[in-house]
Amino acid sequence: RAGQAWSLSSESIHQVDGTLILGDNDNRREDQEIGELTGNGLVSLQNQSYLFYGGLNGDVEFSGKSEGNGALIKKGSGTTSFSGTFGHTGLTKVHDGTLLLRANESLSEQSTVLISSSTKQPTLDLGGTTQRAPAYNLHGGTLKNGTIGSAQINVDRRANNIINDIDGELV
Repeated sequence: RAGQAWSLSSESIHQVDGTLILGDNDNRREDQEIGELTGNGLVSLQNQSYLFYGGLNGDVEFSGKSEGNGALIKKGSGTTSFSGTFGHTGLTKVHDGTLLLRANESLSEQSTVLISSSTKQPTLDLGGTTQRAPAYNLHGGTLKNGTIGSAQINVDRRANNIINDIDGELV
């Protein structure tokens, strides 16, 4: 448990093998930024708290899961490989680098995906998997390599949006 907003270090790798809880302190939102997210534990995002991770630009793996109504935001130029289950209902955002999914249905059916940057080319690589997120919003990024079931794809008018090798029923 972090306890207060912005108290974790953005310069360190956080291996979560137990439970990392954000936002359970006095029922307040508690945003945090960590250098990298690794391990196989649970990230609990309560009270619409945000966890920013990946700023150390490393290539890491997280095989755990998330829950709650907060958001996970991938930063940094590295690749985070994810083989767990994102169960949180807030945003799943890729702002920089690559989020590589390694398991079917790892994105929450209740979490909107945002792939967005005005100056970088963030990538959500579905890794050949099938996902069930309800919507994918591209605002300067790449969505590639998988099946999205019946999902809505919203594409901003920026020239740097790329959709490559995606199957599914687009709504």
